[in-house]
Amino acid sequence: MFGAGSAAAHLASGAAALAGDWPGLARDVDTEDDLRAAIALGAGPRTTAVAQGLRVAR
Repeated sequence: MFGAGSAAAHLASGAAALAGDWPGLARDVDTEDDLRAAIALGAGPRTTAVAQGLRVAR
């Protein structure tokens, strides 16, 4: 349910849109490359720990 049109698909399924400032939400992660890019931006400790376990974090 991700990729082009995913926001509309989520709304159509009943999800609520979030309004406001969400500084902790930096990017969508769908692939290993997305995860590497998110970690490079500064992922949180839990995400980093999981990624290290998957050998994605460097």
